[in-house]
Amino acid sequence: MNQPWEITERKGVCWAGDPAWNVGGQVFQGFCGRSGGVSQGDYASLNIGFSGGDDVQRVEANRRIMANAMGFDLDSWTGVWQIHGNRVMRVCAEDAGRGAYGAKEGLVQADGQITDVPGITLISQHADCVPLYFWDPKRRAIGLSHAGWKGTLLDIAGCTVQAMAEAFGSKPEELFAAIGPSAGPCHYEVDEPVIRKASEIFGEETEGLTPVLLPSRKPGHAYLDLWQANRQLMLRRGIFDQRISLSGLCTICHQDLFFSHRCGGRGRQAAVLRLL
Repeated sequence: MNQPWEITERKGVCWAGDPAWNVGGQVFQGFCGRSGGVSQGDYASLNIGFSGGDDVQRVEANRRIMANAMGFDLDSWTGVWQIHGNRVMRVCAEDAGRGAYGAKEGLVQADGQITDVPGITLISQHADCVPLYFWDPKRRAIGLSHAGWKGTLLDIAGCTVQAMAEAFGSKPEELFAAIGPSAGPCHYEVDEPVIRKASEIFGEETEGLTPVLLPSRKPGHAYLDLWQANRQLMLRRGIFDQRISLSGLCTICHQDLFFSHRCGGRGRQAAVLRLL
């Protein structure tokens, strides 16, 4: 499954995705870019986030544009009120459309969603935080989570694996996982409190910490590799390494493609996972 991610463009909208996930007609997986929408200024152009000050009608138009290009109905959209935690909720058929047309109306506070309902489109919003995708082809179930540094160190990845096991009987060794575009280790500098927390999670003198925290020239700082941190947490839960896909796309390096909060971008883009 470890293939380079590809950029797809359709109807003026671009998204990144693992081509191995999008064959066979079982799931649709992607991470939408920032182009092809109607928003202006700091939100140009395909901002799908209601919060932050963008015009509501433009955001709704952007969501329709994105859904149309990526091949799903906006009424199938399900979202959560992301709070940088590790709560995972199960999505059912009656949740379809939740969060599609309003900022936080009716949203549950959580950072992960799982479902085994075909036609539901799981959505999470990002502007440097990591999208984590999970797929159980045997039990036809999926999960999508949002992982900033807080959620990563709270093991949102492992909590999603556990939630799928409890809800659907998913076995970690049968899951596929993907780590999508986000702020890469080249730019994600953190301070001492985050370094201490990462050291607690991955061990100060173990092999686990070395690839997760990279040296910085700034005293008391380091670069946190969110990709490797989430990969290691997935491995701890029993997902096989060869079943973990890594996009390798940094939202800070590729501001032509993606919004980046750390670089002053105010827009949000969507991670999309749909069980067909």
